[in-house]
Amino acid sequence: MENQKLVKYVKEQLAKKKDEKEIIKKLEETGWDYADIVEALTIVKKQIKLKKLIFRYVLSIAIVIAVFIALHFITDYLKEGSKNIKTSQIISVLNSSAETESNHSELMIRELYEEDYSKLIKSGSYV
Repeated sequence: MENQKLVKYVKEQLAKKKDEKEIIKKLEETGWDYADIVEALTIVKKQIKLKKLIFRYVLSIAIVIAVFIALHFITDYLKEGSKNIKTSQIISVLNSSAETESNHSELMIRELYEEDYSKLIKSGSYV
């Protein structure tokens, strides 16, 4: 039989990082029935597990949403902000960073920008 006072006490003690055996011993010493104590522990553990599960679920959703938002901004940037750099060039840079050190990727990106910059200078359209 669930007793709200017992459940509340067990929850408080577990929040204080008390050992279950210690909680059970103390409650038995004060006259609580062992079966009621175990039931209260089970209820509290299920509540804690449910809260952790909900937190993980919400966190996962937040991460997925953040990734979609980031992808949206990246695609908008690629479409509008940087027409001189081709998507295939950026993908090759990203792939190379997975295969080699990050310094190599930075050099490739710098080369892409320098190539575009030199094209602008040669064409006279940078003014």
